Amino acid sequence: MEIQSGLHKFSPLAMEDDMFLLVVHNYAQSIGQKVMQGVWWTRMSMTDELPVFPLVQNQKYEKVAEDISESLTVAGISHMIDITGTSIGKRYAISDGLGVPFAITVDTISSVTIRERDSKDQIRVKVHKVASVMTALTYGHRTWEHIHKRKMGRYLVKLLS
Repeated sequence: MEIQSGLHKFSPLAMEDDMFLLVVHNYAQSIGQKVMQGVWWTRMSMTDELPVFPLVQNQKYEKVAEDISESLTVAGISHMIDITGTSIGKRYAISDGLGVPFAITVDTISSVTIRERDSKDQIRVKVHKVASVMTALTYGHRTWEHIHKRKMGRYLVKLLS
């Protein structure tokens, strides 16, 4: 069985029918919106794990990543820690291509950067708040736009005062 969407053909190979239809639907949407190549999962259909990237190979950053991992596990959010040491740009590109909507970068020991795939916007979040922010985003309690606007508003108030 093959499905054609524009110039692209899809074949399920060993994929389950439901999963195949989900991939075709999301890939076809990305073609219509002229977004980067890749499968773009919606927040709730995301099957890949949330990546946690220590910025550099450093034991302090890896310890923070492990602490975040524990809090995400308690919150029920699927995630993985990437300590490959590959450049952060390449790691972002890989997760973007897989359609993962967010990535967490550990770049200090007290706060992290959360990056959103579609806009490439980033916010800083204290380590102890990462799980609650990601829970709100993952389960649709808050939108990225809402959280980003609130964070930017606070930043501007601090900057101007």
